[in-house]
Amino acid sequence: SADVRAAAQRVLSLAEKIDGSALVGDEKAALRFVCSSLVINAGADLADVALLTEGQELASRACSDTTPEQPVHFQCMYNVANAIVTTCDLGLPTQATSEERASDLAENRRSNRTELRRARQMFLTVGSSPYADPHTRSAAYCNLANCLDHSGRWAEAYDFYLHALEADPSNGNAAGNLAQLLMNRIQSGVGQTGHIAA
Repeated sequence: SADVRAAAQRVLSLAEKIDGSALVGDEKAALRFVCSSLVINAGADLADVALLTEGQELASRACSDTTPEQPVHFQCMYNVANAIVTTCDLGLPTQATSEERASDLAENRRSNRTELRRARQMFLTVGSSPYADPHTRSAAYCNLANCLDHSGRWAEAYDFYLHALEADPSNGNAAGNLAQLLMNRIQSGVGQTGHIAA
């Protein structure tokens, strides 16, 4: 973890130098996007809200430096949404019974509903954009489906996992999560069997 934190700090110090560099607008936005990805990933690995916030700010700034006709604009928006969801999910127990985890997840969703709604809207915007690349669209739809499933909206989640696979049929996360969603519904008896079969 010390190496991850040190690397994130080096990335942040590099990001501070972007404005004074000889890079032009698009290059600056692309470099900020890469820096935001690295910092957000480090923040997620370390469960560090400060790093997640800094990564989100870098992605927001890069998004502001681009136009909605550029694919990188949607990659940056995707990063912002990921940072929001990851921050909201910090503190959820990983070693708990399924009943305890479901209760904690429901409370987490209630207490963070405004930010999570914002993230879901961003994922939907990215996924439905004709300017976003297929990989980013698919990842956004998959993450939107994850958010919906965690909120108990499994039927909608199912649809967005399918959208993710339509955008990129090789998205293993979407395929695996879709299969897990169906298996969980069948095992728990939640939902009507006819709907699941359909």
